[in-house]
Amino acid sequence: MNITRRMRAALGRTLDVPAGALGERVCVSTVGFFDTTVDGCDSIVDYSPSHVVLDCGGERVLIEGDGLSVGAFTLGRVRICGRVERIVKCRRDAKFPKRDPAPADFASPDDGDDR
Repeated sequence: MNITRRMRAALGRTLDVPAGALGERVCVSTVGFFDTTVDGCDSIVDYSPSHVVLDCGGERVLIEGDGLSVGAFTLGRVRICGRVERIVKCRRDAKFPKRDPAPADFASPDDGDDR
């Protein structure tokens, strides 16, 4: 049991609320496309400069991008730096959906000016 779950359990006992009332939530926040924070993370499952897979209780979070690095991982919070292109969340036992193919490049309309 990680420290976040222990703290949540202790808070539940202190406030005398039923087990599960303080549910586990994964919160992903981004600043621009270069700084992403995930709260509620238990572990890093897979990591490379192109993707990071996080285990967040019963869910997994996939972050894809370019030049990704883990800046910090403390108390259930992971900070990921680099250009983020996609964030996907799914059940732990499910597979991540495949990435949509890149859209075709749209050529600018020909204005007939061949200067």
